[in-house]
Amino acid sequence: MKFLQKKLSSNRKHVRVLLFGIRVFSYKAKNTAENVVGNGNVVQLPKNSMITVYIRGNNNRVIVEETTHNPGFAITLFAGTEPVNNCTVHIGKNFSVGSGEIRICEDNTIVEIGDDCMFSDDIKLFASDTHTILRDGKVSNIGKHIKIGNHVWLGHGATVLKNTTIPDNSIVGARSVVVGMIRENGSIIAGNPARVIRDGVNWDRRCPKQYMAQEDVSAN
Repeated sequence: MKFLQKKLSSNRKHVRVLLFGIRVFSYKAKNTAENVVGNGNVVQLPKNSMITVYIRGNNNRVIVEETTHNPGFAITLFAGTEPVNNCTVHIGKNFSVGSGEIRICEDNTIVEIGDDCMFSDDIKLFASDTHTILRDGKVSNIGKHIKIGNHVWLGHGATVLKNTTIPDNSIVGARSVVVGMIRENGSIIAGNPARVIRDGVNWDRRCPKQYMAQEDVSAN
């Protein structure tokens, strides 16, 4: 017997969550198509997500693979009133996030997030700057990419800036600001700007007590 179920009313586009046939709460389903303006854009989201995509521009791709979680996130591809074109956001399988955003403001920018990544609340991925920095009369802060590997955990309030690479199995500390290339897999990265403070680590979604009980291991 299914005690918990979702019903989607096609005329009002509201999702109602029922417990024993009694409505517990409801929310308005997001209509992604209304937020996408331009030609040749592709948006693919998992059915159980609360991800909202905003696009102004042409030939952009936002692909989020299937997940067992219910990620809630905003993905924005434009700069004020200026459109962006030919950008890609790809998020791998089994992604989870509490809240946050990905923001792209420049053409030809790529954001890649691997499989089994876990993001906490208030996560920011800024693949572009919104203002210009000049050095010797030339623009010096063009954003090109953010690349996050497989099985990466971003702690509460973490920010990842443009042209940053975070390798597999990394842990980013709360309120850290990550910029540039981190080379060591399986590292704890923390600070502003973030740096590797410990290597040779990995992580699991279970809390320590549950992990030790299920895996029959002890603490250090």
